[in-house]
Amino acid sequence: MERSRAIIGADAKFVGQISNVKSIEIEGTVEADLAAEKLSIGASGKFTGQVKSDLVVIGGSYDGIMQAGSIWATETA
Repeated sequence: MERSRAIIGADAKFVGQISNVKSIEIEGTVEADLAAEKLSIGASGKFTGQVKSDLVVIGGSYDGIMQAGSIWATETA
C-alpha cells in the first residue's frame, strides 16, 4: 500500500491520530499523535502532540514530544 501526502488547511482543525502517511503539511490546527516520514508545519500551522518522523520542518507553532531524524526551523518559527 502506497503511503500518501496529507494537507491540513489553514481553516481546518484535526484532533486524533495520524499514521501511515509519507508527508503531511499543517497550515491549520492539529492535536494528535503523528507518525510520518516528513512533517511540515507552515507559518500559520499549530501542532500539539507527539511526533515520530524522519524530517520535521517547523515554520509555525509546535508543543509536544518529538522523535525526529532531522529538525529544520524556518524564519517564521
